[in-house]
Amino acid sequence: MTLYNMLFGVDADYKAVLSALGLNIGDVPRFRDAYVDRENNRLVIYTRTGGGNRDYYESADSCRDHYPEHFGGENQPTGPWNSDLRKVSGFLYDEDDDFDCTYASFYYAIPAAAEKNGAEA
Repeated sequence: MTLYNMLFGVDADYKAVLSALGLNIGDVPRFRDAYVDRENNRLVIYTRTGGGNRDYYESADSCRDHYPEHFGGENQPTGPWNSDLRKVSGFLYDEDDDFDCTYASFYYAIPAAAEKNGAEA
């Protein structure tokens, strides 16, 4: 668990949200939270990969282009990447946080199976 999550916690349903999307925490770059946005009937993954962090976390190619010094050694960046989150079924869009743009939210349609199990708004 990260210091952020120890200080701020996570939504009680974060595991169910990730599971509904076929993900686990290890699939999400710089995971901070996941929750159901009941007002807009969608799932949200909250990360620390927005703003100035996007160059590093966008994709392997973007990371290599912007941070070549991190490649060539033993511990090369391997993801996961923001681009991986966009490949998840139901992806709608992502955007940087209004308050702190180094955070980003990734929005997804609620899968039909999850709606049947009570994830709908």
